[in-house]
Amino acid sequence: MRKPPRNELPNQSHRAALTRFSEQRCVTPFRTIARSMVAMVMLTTAATYASPKERDPTLLYQQDGLTVRGHFQAGLNLVSEKNLFWDLAQTFAPTSGFDADTTWLESYIKPGVSFKRILAPHEDFYGKVSMVLSRTFGTDAYDTGDTGRLTIEETYLGYRINRPQELLVDLSAGRRELKLGTGMLIENGGSSDGWQPLS
Repeated sequence: MRKPPRNELPNQSHRAALTRFSEQRCVTPFRTIARSMVAMVMLTTAATYASPKERDPTLLYQQDGLTVRGHFQAGLNLVSEKNLFWDLAQTFAPTSGFDADTTWLESYIKPGVSFKRILAPHEDFYGKVSMVLSRTFGTDAYDTGDTGRLTIEETYLGYRINRPQELLVDLSAGRRELKLGTGMLIENGGSSDGWQPLS
């Protein structure tokens, strides 16, 4: 068998080295990605099955068929406007001193407490009390600011019978948020995008 010329050996060695290097470059990232994915799956599975059941933070009391829950909502809304009402005040009432450029902060907190007392299977007595403390910091679009008030939001009692496929009765009296169906079309006080205030 003919031996390859001396000057061909380096070329073959280079080609072999390049081939091994290319294979390593192709395989290594895939191995790294695969290992990362496996580790993520293992961590997710462990977190799902190994974590203890979390306690409901709204639950205040639950014993002998009586459940009491606390409720809390809060919100902040920072508003900045320029050329309010197209700056018509400058045209029609230049001496009014109305500032068409203003910034203000709106805030509220809504604490409350509710209860449910199980009277019989599929039958319970319930109620809720909540209030809203609102405050505006700065001057708003209507030239009013630094105001606030405390109002009663919900105060109601109700009686409910919910027997699947047999009887559904839900009677309540008092001040409460109105929600028809899922609240997609009509809901007073809802936080979803489909809420519509009713008076």
